[in-house]
Amino acid sequence: MTCRRGFSIAEMTVVLAVMGIVAALVLPQLQRVLIAAKAAATNSNMQTIMKSVGTFVQANSCLPCPSVPYINSGRFGELGSDKCAVCSNPQGVVPFVALGLPAKIAKDGFGHWITMRIDPELANPNPPVVPPYALCSPDEAENETHVCFEKSGKAAKGICKEANGVFTGIWVHNTETVTDQKAAVLLISYGERGYGSYNVGASGVIPRPETHTNCNNLSGGATVGFADCNNSVHNTAHFYDAVRGSDETFNHTLLYLDRNAIVSMFSSGACNTEW
Repeated sequence: MTCRRGFSIAEMTVVLAVMGIVAALVLPQLQRVLIAAKAAATNSNMQTIMKSVGTFVQANSCLPCPSVPYINSGRFGELGSDKCAVCSNPQGVVPFVALGLPAKIAKDGFGHWITMRIDPELANPNPPVVPPYALCSPDEAENETHVCFEKSGKAAKGICKEANGVFTGIWVHNTETVTDQKAAVLLISYGERGYGSYNVGASGVIPRPETHTNCNNLSGGATVGFADCNNSVHNTAHFYDAVRGSDETFNHTLLYLDRNAIVSMFSSGACNTEW
């Protein structure tokens, strides 16, 4: 007769302790890998969106107006206005249907809707000509009868032209380089927590609330203020591209392009950036 001996309580305790140590070592690493994978998916989706925006500009000579962030509008995923028309709401979710993209691309790797902001002047350029026929100097741009400014009755600068020579679009402040940049198109992922991103519902336009309320408006300050400044409710067309906080209070990913980058994405054209 064979006698089978089971595990003793002491042996089971040792095994469970070892398993606990292994889990404590492995799980944080696994979590970091998963977050890195979601961040990579976010960057990939945002690059795809921006390329589609460039394609839209080349085909239609204007920027796409963001989609309204509620499903019952009947236009969810479509342009927020007609093509090359006045865009009264220059911020919303990515108009993925109009850009020929699946809905999942309009979300970041964490499943939150990516916020899109555009310079509204470029959604309805008058007249919409892109890429420009020629580069104009500041003096030539002031003279609306100059051959550089006008060709066949159309403004040579088209989407490159700023309204009345004054920039009215998006400012992005990079806290690492301490520089301000003009942007024509801006995409924002609000990270794992998604504070500030649109919580798309049947008829609501409710952003996930940020826990802090100190928007610094490009004057610098704590990272909690940067997060609130990028919030889809509290921003004033001033945004922060900031270094991530050690405690992840700020974990946004921003992708933005100026007029030159948009125009030259698929052509040799460029805008005159001296105004």
